[in-house]
Amino acid sequence: MNLLIPLHFLPKPFDSSFCEPRHIACTSTGVDESEKNSAAAPRRSSMTIAVGLVLVIALGAVGVLAWKRAARQATNELTTSGGVEATLSLDTFVVNLGGEGRAYLRIGIALGLSHPVEKNANGSPVPLVRDTILSVLTSAKPDQLLGAEGKQQLKTQILEALQTRAPQLGVEDVYFTEFLVQM
Repeated sequence: MNLLIPLHFLPKPFDSSFCEPRHIACTSTGVDESEKNSAAAPRRSSMTIAVGLVLVIALGAVGVLAWKRAARQATNELTTSGGVEATLSLDTFVVNLGGEGRAYLRIGIALGLSHPVEKNANGSPVPLVRDTILSVLTSAKPDQLLGAEGKQQLKTQILEALQTRAPQLGVEDVYFTEFLVQM
């Protein structure tokens, strides 16, 4: 059995310890040491859980902030380095492909432009753009278009042809919005 006997000491002037009550714990002969420590164990384990929980929440918050910062930097890099100010979406193309057999390509294309398209006295640039793209597409072979390298090569060919035939558009990039090869 634990008996607590309060002992009050007179505080020294300007001492901060006068607010704390002081006790002396007296133990009788039948009390086990494990019983004395069992009351402190739940307090220690709950404190450990609370500290762990606070650390997990803090690390999660830091992770979210770092992720948002990285996403913001990535979007800033895309907008400043791309050079694309506007896009020109074109109607879907359906063309017969060259080579053996009967194969066709259905493709949707959008163009990344360095400046917005302005209508001038000559009218819309779309017919010139479609004609240029059709001339490149009809020369493609179906086997070449099945791989990633072939698609990238087709993008490059379209980009070069448009920059040659329609430099006033300022085509910077070619985007495939739809791509289907039927053999």
